[in-house]
Amino acid sequence: MAGAAGTAAVAASAAGMAHAQGEPARKAAAASSAINQAIAAAGSSGPNPPFFTALSTSIRAPGGKGLFITFSAQTLLLTNSLNVNIAAPVGASFILENVGIQVRALLDANPISVAPASPPVTVVTLDNLIRSTAWVNIAVPAVTVDILNLVLSTGGAHSFTWIAPNVGVGVHTVAIEARFLCANATAGIAASVIAAVLGPRTLTIEEVKL
Repeated sequence: MAGAAGTAAVAASAAGMAHAQGEPARKAAAASSAINQAIAAAGSSGPNPPFFTALSTSIRAPGGKGLFITFSAQTLLLTNSLNVNIAAPVGASFILENVGIQVRALLDANPISVAPASPPVTVVTLDNLIRSTAWVNIAVPAVTVDILNLVLSTGGAHSFTWIAPNVGVGVHTVAIEARFLCANATAGIAASVIAAVLGPRTLTIEEVKL
């Protein structure tokens, strides 16, 4: 991802990587990883990066039953912005930062809907931070006024369970895909850097009678 005035990089720390492909199991399966995958963007960012596989495993189902698919992860979101006034009597700058992590579960390469809906909802926001800062310098009679406005909004779900009902007989592959949201915009004399990290994570699958 690279915008006209910005750069972006995706990095993975190989140290401590413990990606596990679970062996086929009848009642349950699990996978885990200690890898840290991150993204950072400066300036005005471009399109969001595509989904990548965060974890995957497989389970042998007897058929006629459902699966509970649960994904949990540690996450970190960062923003760093700078609004500047270079001795200007009148001026303004604005920054809008949006950084987050989204995930989806795939059963045999097909995204699982979170709930019955049309169109189906398959993507869950694991973590999201939106911040805007606005600086305005205005001249009024006999005085110059500096105004700085900061708005911060954050939220997310660090653990989520998908329900896959009535899976067929045989070995099924379950994968969790993740993607980073990375968008920031600036106006005036301002700078912004945003970053997100998807850290240690687990995937558990349980066979259930629904």
